[in-house]
Amino acid sequence: MASSALIIDGYVDEPACLGVAPYISPYIREVAGVLSEHGYDPGYVTIDQIRSDPALATGHGDLVVMIAGVTVPGTYMGGKPATLTEIQQLGILLREPTTAIGGPIAFGYAPGGGRKAIRQAIAGFDVTLAKSPAVALDSWLSGGEPEGVTDYSLTDRWCVAGAGIIVRHPAFPYVMCELETAVGCSRATVGGCSFCTEPFYGLPRYRSIEGIAGEVAALRAAGARHFRLGRQPDLLAYQSSGGEFPTPRPDVLADLFSAIRESAPDLKTLHIDNINPGTIARHEAAAREALAAIVAGHTPGDTAA
Repeated sequence: MASSALIIDGYVDEPACLGVAPYISPYIREVAGVLSEHGYDPGYVTIDQIRSDPALATGHGDLVVMIAGVTVPGTYMGGKPATLTEIQQLGILLREPTTAIGGPIAFGYAPGGGRKAIRQAIAGFDVTLAKSPAVALDSWLSGGEPEGVTDYSLTDRWCVAGAGIIVRHPAFPYVMCELETAVGCSRATVGGCSFCTEPFYGLPRYRSIEGIAGEVAALRAAGARHFRLGRQPDLLAYQSSGGEFPTPRPDVLADLFSAIRESAPDLKTLHIDNINPGTIARHEAAAREALAAIVAGHTPGDTAA
């Protein structure tokens, strides 16, 4: 019989990842996959639901994993990220189960726009999952240290295994699935942009088209129809290399969008997020072709940030 576990979605907002309702971040699905692989039956609840009914945070078995952290605060219409006070209160409240916390909260917390994210102690939790929450959780549950860098040979299968967790999101079936194509930034060697925490992840590691398409197929099977290629600092740089501003590869982007549409032929939303204007300025011709490939593959109402 599987042990029970609870994922608390405190929401995340990073320069290269959004996980505030109606969005669900890749971290949640990866962690759900890790828990399933380790024999847990993962439950899921958002911080908004806990605010309405605090009892939802308690009495859910042996392990609680919270994902949270806002490094670039914004104004939100669908939900409100957990504050540092709320996170610490939950850590103290959850005395009986083993508790872990991960996500960008490990880098620091910014209480409002225009304020620097400051690293602070998180009271009450048994362990902080450093770097990749899923890889760190897997290491910890396997008897190792609670840390680990992103490894797509692991996280690709966890995303598939954890795809079904989306049905528990209060916005389902209209939940927007944030898709990861890369982690890290090509500008990390020069410190990156002043507002951005993505260089903390190091230089880029790109996910394969097959890995992304496999996750989309699993999400579609679970009922997802809304997707955003949002978890990367610059979609134009996908699978490119060479310097601060890599040359875009239009053919690769065309293949990516084609594979996603093949995996979810009845999708209703396929949007993007980050496009670095520095890439466009330095590689105008290639960027035009790449943007044309994106326009050919996405759905209306899209905006590049």
